[in-house]
Amino acid sequence: MNRHVSKNTSLETPIGTLSFGIEADAGDVDALHISIRPVVPELPWGMSVEACVAVLLKGISLTKLEHLVFYCKWDDLKIPGQGNSGEGLEAWEWESVGKLVMIGTEDSGQLNSRLHSQQESAPERYQVTMLDNRISVRVEEFAPDKELSLHFLVAWNPSPEPCAGSCWYAVDMAHQEVMDRLNPYKVGKSKWVSFPHIAQAIGSAIGYRVGEVRDSKVTSTNYSYVEYTGRFDYQENAKRYLLCSCDGYWAVCSDVGYVFVDCAEIAAKLKAFYGINVLSKAELDAEFQLLPDLPYMPESEIEFWKPKTMGEALFNWWD
Repeated sequence: MNRHVSKNTSLETPIGTLSFGIEADAGDVDALHISIRPVVPELPWGMSVEACVAVLLKGISLTKLEHLVFYCKWDDLKIPGQGNSGEGLEAWEWESVGKLVMIGTEDSGQLNSRLHSQQESAPERYQVTMLDNRISVRVEEFAPDKELSLHFLVAWNPSPEPCAGSCWYAVDMAHQEVMDRLNPYKVGKSKWVSFPHIAQAIGSAIGYRVGEVRDSKVTSTNYSYVEYTGRFDYQENAKRYLLCSCDGYWAVCSDVGYVFVDCAEIAAKLKAFYGINVLSKAELDAEFQLLPDLPYMPESEIEFWKPKTMGEALFNWWD
């Protein structure tokens, strides 16, 4: 039987290149896609990682799939991996050139429980194996017209780690948590709730120094913000502020006093990673109009505060 292979993708780590791909003996895998995105793990106090990346396979099974494999393999690294699994987790680690890289995914028990619950008649035949530096998540069969999602998490740190166990905790994430962190909002207010995770992920992806997230309870405003320090407009150690309102509007300022600016790099990452559109300087500096699709704004507050621009109205400190 011919093996059908979909397009694959790769990830550069400090110790080598990882390739990820999909194979199946039977079935159409064209609607299954692999994406690579940074993810912010929730770590015990004092722990940190240099990077944590989620590699997600997701899509719809257009036909019945048989003997599907979602794999992760080192292209050239010959050092054997060491198992470091835990409850619900299959993980392996590699150390080279002063770096530790760990790869984790849900174990066979978790896979069987999760995928079996999606398909009433599905056999309990989902396995995670590692051979010759290739980790394979195997799904023996999967019904048509169902959504399938699988993941790998890759984290790295200096070796030895500043705080032992950091990479292990980073990749020890249940599948639903991975999905929630990669898609941390539906609409509106939930974007605001997930702002700390998004702010950290964007800053890390671009290489900014990420400051403390200031939420609305601290600032007494209707928005949260984070300070980024980096190279902006050809100036080193310059600052930009990413704002997210409780109604799900996003903006960038050169300070938090409504000096809105455009930042193509931040806007591009937010769009690519989360589908978030950042309002432009022109849109925010435009004269205020009470448009039909704006969030609820009492006429009494508008009359009292008299916002001059759209930015002042969307990002405000009103009671």
